[in-house]
Amino acid sequence: MNLYKIIFKHYSSDNDEIGIKAMLLAENDEQVYNWISSEPKIKDEKLYNDWKYKE
Repeated sequence: MNLYKIIFKHYSSDNDEIGIKAMLLAENDEQVYNWISSEPKIKDEKLYNDWKYKE
């Protein structure tokens, strides 16, 4: 098992924000990709990704 750090980056004209959204235990990168692409809820907040809409 590997520990992955899920980070977020938010850029706008008013402010920028970068931080850690979650820590994830997974066996490989593909499991991490599948978990993020499922857009899970973290503390009642949905985790969005931008590549899902480009696939």
